[in-house]
Amino acid sequence: MFECISDEPTTGLDAFMAKNIVQVLKTMTSEGRTVICTIHQPSSQVFELFDSLLLMADGRVAFKGSIGDAKNFFSTQGLQICDNYLELSYSDITINTNENNTRGTPTINIPILGTGYKATYWRQFVTILWRSYITLIRNPQLLLDRFVMYLWLCHQITAFCMGIIFYNIGHAYSDASNIMGALISLIQSTSFPPIYYALTTLVDEQPLMFREHHNRTYAVLPYFLSTIIIQLTEINDHRGTNLSCVAMIVENN
Repeated sequence: MFECISDEPTTGLDAFMAKNIVQVLKTMTSEGRTVICTIHQPSSQVFELFDSLLLMADGRVAFKGSIGDAKNFFSTQGLQICDNYLELSYSDITINTNENNTRGTPTINIPILGTGYKATYWRQFVTILWRSYITLIRNPQLLLDRFVMYLWLCHQITAFCMGIIFYNIGHAYSDASNIMGALISLIQSTSFPPIYYALTTLVDEQPLMFREHHNRTYAVLPYFLSTIIIQLTEINDHRGTNLSCVAMIVENN
């Protein structure tokens, strides 16, 4: 029989993820597998998923049995389990009361995060654009590396090779397919490097963007617009140099 031993799998996780992890382990037990799991201070929802308990205190066994037996055992020890408890449910706070309470307590729903932003979209856009600009100028070595890579290693070499390949291409009707191939190759050579650059930039800034967006600091649209503008200022002149180099070689035939 397959056995799974898991040592505190919910450590460092929130209540939602912790419950999902334990539910996966619970599913494994329904398939005939034995799962042994150590857990520290679980929530009430996670606690109810366990079939058998082994409670320890100061390195000694305090109880071993089912959840129902645990309630009776601690009752005999003078430790009563309260019927009224505060259940934390992710984004809402739900207060459950005893049915015998004639007055009753209403359910309170308190959202943790607001749905709006403190700053306007224009303010967000300007601030992110300025931050991206400051980040760029404070790292001149990175800017130089990008300039050398995209202007000389990528665009200039590509433009020179394309100019040689399509040199003296001609302007006759029979050369239409060659001209079309030159245009397609030129579009690819000028489009792919900026795309790769944009993807790598977004991947590097993704954790920061997710965290600040989750904190309602700014929206996604102002971030992408400001990032695109900063990138255009870096690579626009490179593509212009590429087109100029190809045009000079092809036309001078």
